Amino acid sequence: MANISTNRNAFFQSDASQASAARRALKAKHSSKHGSPVELKSKILALCIDELASEGLEKPIVFTGESTGVARRIDLNIGNKEFVFRGHTGPVASVALYTTSSRQRLLFTGSWDKSVRVWDIETCKCLSTVSAHSDFVKSLLVVPHLNLLFSGSADASIRVWKVQEDGKLVKAHTLKGHTRAVEDLTFDPSAATTTVKGVVVYSASSDASIREWRVGPEEAVELPNAISKVHETSIYKLRFDHEGVLWSASADGTARRTDLATKVSDTALEHPDFVKDILVTSNGAWAVTGCRDEEVRIFDIGSGAIVKVIEGHYDEVSALAMWGNILLSASLDGTIRQWSMVEADVRAMKKVVWEEEEEEEVKPATGLTAEEEAELADLMGSDDDL
Repeated sequence: MANISTNRNAFFQSDASQASAARRALKAKHSSKHGSPVELKSKILALCIDELASEGLEKPIVFTGESTGVARRIDLNIGNKEFVFRGHTGPVASVALYTTSSRQRLLFTGSWDKSVRVWDIETCKCLSTVSAHSDFVKSLLVVPHLNLLFSGSADASIRVWKVQEDGKLVKAHTLKGHTRAVEDLTFDPSAATTTVKGVVVYSASSDASIREWRVGPEEAVELPNAISKVHETSIYKLRFDHEGVLWSASADGTARRTDLATKVSDTALEHPDFVKDILVTSNGAWAVTGCRDEEVRIFDIGSGAIVKVIEGHYDEVSALAMWGNILLSASLDGTIRQWSMVEADVRAMKKVVWEEEEEEEVKPATGLTAEEEAELADLMGSDDDL
């Protein structure tokens, strides 16, 4: 039977979507204190730690990209989230930090409005804007020693920008090879290929491939033999661990470790849903993943066994970050949660206990109407069915 409701937030929603919203609202109620959540009013799409400003602090200062078109600076020590960077006309899907030679701190933001903006961190003033791509900007990467910014887009291209001292961006290269959206970009700072003349950058795409590019200020070339047999579909995240080993997270439900010499995966961590992010703890013992099924998982890398499933979020886990022994997880539920990675604390973590209750009116918690929530979910999943 079709659902008939007088609640305007329910219009244009199926019975299944309303049931999902009710379940999430109930889970939110019972997990409201798990992970000491910092609550925002919009979905969190991107998260990065300001390592320079966080030196000596117990908890880090972080920057977020959000579905409402803003970026935000948050001091997790005091909960201050009043520094807001406004100007984009679409969701902010990527954020990155940079320090000029004169010690000015800059924030780069990439948006679904197809632009990249440059901001002064201290004043929240926009210093420059470039129309970077012909489709959503999905990823940003700073290579500080070369003064380069990379942007990856749903238009399947990567653009390389020279960062000027005044914050302006000058296009240096356009890299083409992927056939679908460029989801993430990374490089290994410790690699022998990272020199004062250039760097090898790795790009992940919803075409299921990982490509390598040798890039310097004056030239850029794709290296042969793309990594194309590791994942079956969209690759959302790339990270190097502290030993220079490449890890990836994918919509095929796996997080994988890949030997760059053979371009073959030697470790696969299985999940019940899309894996959105992965990182490895500094001691190399654990891999931590964020999943679309709302859970954070900790795996023992040696055995592949799950050490702990961390519950608390009530929507997709979109980003992870580590600060010392503190794990940060960000979610489309609009929260950043904080978890101790001390082994005794991890093993003592408890499950969220909740049961189905009588249905209540579900109110949006992310500052979007029901129609906008549905549109955002559809857009974020647009690459996932390929």
